[in-house]
Amino acid sequence: MFYRKYKNPQPIIIGLLSFLPNSIRRYIKKNFVVFYLRENFIRKNICYEKEKKYWKSSVVLDKSIIYETWSSLPTLLRFEDKNSMRFSVETRVPFCDHRLVEYVLALPTNMKIFRGVTKYSFREAMKGVLMEKIRKRKDKIGFATPDDKILMESTLREAVSKLINSKKFRKRKYWDWKKINNMLKKHYGKKKDYSKEIWKIIIIELWFEIWIENKMK
Repeated sequence: MFYRKYKNPQPIIIGLLSFLPNSIRRYIKKNFVVFYLRENFIRKNICYEKEKKYWKSSVVLDKSIIYETWSSLPTLLRFEDKNSMRFSVETRVPFCDHRLVEYVLALPTNMKIFRGVTKYSFREAMKGVLMEKIRKRKDKIGFATPDDKILMESTLREAVSKLINSKKFRKRKYWDWKKINNMLKKHYGKKKDYSKEIWKIIIIELWFEIWIENKMK
């Protein structure tokens, strides 16, 4: 088992990084996208290998779309069904028609995402049909959890502050406590929304305490 093999096991996030294409890993290392990790920890745990033809961007995108379709879609459709029934609304999902799905999956990559624009071919087809501000809209989201509002609740706010300011958390060799603490202050001061980053940190830390540290005792 992972926790028995290593006296000081690394968190799962670094394991996930190893599956990324080298180009993305280089970008992470260069720009420290995961800015709340210690720099020396990132430098030590991100290794480089020779580029493989498999990791062409088009291949990665196509495989990701197929994976999301068969893994996440059933759950999202269940949410959609429950939310609509809650308000007595009958909904339809025409984009899930198998003929359309098969056709879109077979399209070239640049017709799916082009220069950062998602659903590119569909947006182009809707010229003159949809209003431009709707057709070009890029900030649409699905059934999002109100992470920011939940973190602002007094009970959870106290628990999060206690966790992040604990001695155990501050001594972790992978967390950059100063950056995280500063991030937390800015979030609660409503200067910037760091809810997504804070939730990731909380979940990983609690996961580590429950499934790694407790098993090692």
